[in-house]
Amino acid sequence: MSYLKDYFPDAYDGANKITYTSLDKGTVLRMFVNDTTPPKTKIFIVLGLHDNKVALGTLFINSKINDTINFSVELQALQYKLYLSDYAFLDKDSFVDCSNIQQRDNKNILQKINEDNSLVVGRLNQDTFEDVRKAIISAETIRGKHKKRFGLYDV
Repeated sequence: MSYLKDYFPDAYDGANKITYTSLDKGTVLRMFVNDTTPPKTKIFIVLGLHDNKVALGTLFINSKINDTINFSVELQALQYKLYLSDYAFLDKDSFVDCSNIQQRDNKNILQKINEDNSLVVGRLNQDTFEDVRKAIISAETIRGKHKKRFGLYDV
């Protein structure tokens, strides 16, 4: 059995509670969001922090590809498949939507996860994160300045 402290040893405070001061690229969170229709609990990946550490860039993980939104071959190609066998936080094979970066308030996210550590559900392995990063860089649906803002060009 794995514990969060195993994934984030520097944040473990010795009292079975983790105190987060920042979130690393590839951290996976599950929390309620208002920027979906309807608002609901979603799983998303932290891409990176804006220079001023105020904003987080995130990507949604969806249980299936929504053909209404991802109607073109190009958009469907930006849906990166994650396998249940690789990630215990998934209920089934799912897809990272690499066609759109959501910007979130870093301070608000940190406050929520410090109140409830269970919102941090895991982390992408390095190879998967690198594949996702490359897909985002190739995405014509995301402006270069947004990719740069969250350090996606930095290796």
